Amino acid sequence: MGQSMSRSMRWELHAGGRIHRVSARGLRIGRADDVDLRLVDTLVSRRHAIVRATPLGLSIEDLESRDGVRVNGVRVKGTSPLTHGDRIAICSYEIVVMDADRFRREQAPTESYKAVEAPAESEPAPIREERTGEASIVDVMLGGAEDALARGDAAGCAFALGRALDTLIANERRGGEAPAIVRRYSVCALRAAALLARPEWIDAVVEIHGAKPRVMHAATIDALEGALERLPDYDMTPLRAYVARIEPARGTLPMYERFCFERVRAIFP
Repeated sequence: MGQSMSRSMRWELHAGGRIHRVSARGLRIGRADDVDLRLVDTLVSRRHAIVRATPLGLSIEDLESRDGVRVNGVRVKGTSPLTHGDRIAICSYEIVVMDADRFRREQAPTESYKAVEAPAESEPAPIREERTGEASIVDVMLGGAEDALARGDAAGCAFALGRALDTLIANERRGGEAPAIVRRYSVCALRAAALLARPEWIDAVVEIHGAKPRVMHAATIDALEGALERLPDYDMTPLRAYVARIEPARGTLPMYERFCFERVRAIFP
């Protein structure tokens, strides 16, 4: 029993700048108040999935959720094994799987988080990172931004969001960043805009979505409406230009994207 517990406790799920350890009884993910990792998104089922650890390894089970579970972009059917560096996508959330022993040995993510709090003298140029299983710069920067926002650290949040913005826009122009990363950045940036009265983060979100261009996700629009409510004097010019750019393709958009686009258009008086 003791061996099983110690082996299972090495596994961690990194989500939203926070670490959730997988105990021997597993880790429940969903929207309900009594789960272990609560995701606030109307598309998330109350009990969406469960992650289990055994002496043989880690796995995730989709609990017949509405929107499903994806691991490294592949839809999970029933139960799927997990390993260090895997990315779990649940609706607008991305969760990174970490082997805590390996995480501490390598120290790379830890050093990256320190860089958020104490910026290096020279910052690397935005480069698209291949998905090799390790946390990317964007993942780390977003984790730092979300953590700083939760602490009310405006400077730390602004630094991390700025680093992530440069890379995201470069990735969008090169062919497209992962949608879950774009949603995660957008929601964090718009919450920062609302809580810290920083309208430039609304501009940043509009710029990212206009680079490809791409239609905003429902979670992004929810956060956008909240930010605009807190910043009634925001200059709508960038948002109007974004809408005008997508407007010619409105009739060919898939149903969900068309619904989301109509929500953005409805923002204007």
